[in-house]
Amino acid sequence: GKSGTGKSTLMKLICGFYNVNSGSIKIDNTNIDSMDIDYLRNQIGMLTQNIRMFETSIIDNIKYGNDNIKDNDVYNFINKYKINVYQSLNNDLSTKIKPNETNLSGGQKQIALLIKTILSNKKILILDEPTSALDDYHFEVVRRIIFDLKGKKTLLIISHDNRFQKKEFDNVYQIKNQTFIPIN
Repeated sequence: GKSGTGKSTLMKLICGFYNVNSGSIKIDNTNIDSMDIDYLRNQIGMLTQNIRMFETSIIDNIKYGNDNIKDNDVYNFINKYKINVYQSLNNDLSTKIKPNETNLSGGQKQIALLIKTILSNKKILILDEPTSALDDYHFEVVRRIIFDLKGKKTLLIISHDNRFQKKEFDNVYQIKNQTFIPIN
């Protein structure tokens, strides 16, 4: 959908940040209004467009909030997918992030938080514009990650990126006039 059609609002509704005024949102045939809010949010990993990082190392930002993520998990993920956005930092994930994140590009921040979201091991992953700051090489990396997750996670991807092909997804919708329109 076009900007302002409610894609990000939908994401917030699914996470229970807003109450649904009409209709319902169901996960596994259970209305989210009847779920414990902490349980609901513990099921969802979310990558938003508002990328903010703490003034600590890149790897600590990736692991923040999830004690189950170990340094090796991060490095294995980076090696598996041949992620190279940190070459300018000599691939040193202990690099401390400067105030206002001036030492990282948008793509470096986006990849760090994508890794964090994926490694959080949530049942549902919502990725809002996950490739907006990425070059073609890293777009293909993210595409491969997404398709490795198919069948293992529920993925909701919000994107204007024309590099994605509609045929690659199980369901594609456009939001128009507050209505989901299936796209073939």
